[in-house]
Amino acid sequence: MPSHLREKTRYRVAAVKPVKGVSIALAAVMMSLAIFAVVVPSAAGLRPAILFGWLAVLSGLTHVTYALAAENAPTFLYGALVGAAYALGGVYLAVNPTLEWEPLILVLSAIFLAEGILEFVLFFELRARPRSAWILFNSLTAVILGSVIWRTSLAASTSAVGLITGVNLFVGGFSRLMQSTFARRPLRLVASSE
Repeated sequence: MPSHLREKTRYRVAAVKPVKGVSIALAAVMMSLAIFAVVVPSAAGLRPAILFGWLAVLSGLTHVTYALAAENAPTFLYGALVGAAYALGGVYLAVNPTLEWEPLILVLSAIFLAEGILEFVLFFELRARPRSAWILFNSLTAVILGSVIWRTSLAASTSAVGLITGVNLFVGGFSRLMQSTFARRPLRLVASSE
């Protein structure tokens, strides 16, 4: 490899490695929030609106941080919009702790549906990239869970809402993990060819 190309490649590898590490860490945070969403609601005596509000706010912050670490404009834009949907919905829930089940379910459902629609659009922006199917999987999961929470009486208990929220957060974190680990593989190949 010519020296000028080798230097360019070394610079790109050095710039991308920390971003991928951040992406992997944020995926782990999202999966941890998922476990929290499943385990805590049945054990805690918190009001559901406060619990799910703060979970949504933390998830929104994770989405925004992930967007800031994005390597392209569509990922940044859609990640920031998903993060904003989570954060705004979460703040609404957290500042209205006496919400009845219907508005709580409506807000959570709207968050999941917004995430699903935005991730679906992102999939079409990035469909040529390897492992973009994980974005589609995350999108479909969010839409299905948003619909389940909205349309059924399964969401009439804190445990059920916690489980649905946890599954959504876990799938989102796992899909980001799969995309991030794939992005590290080419870096190892480039670094070893030097």
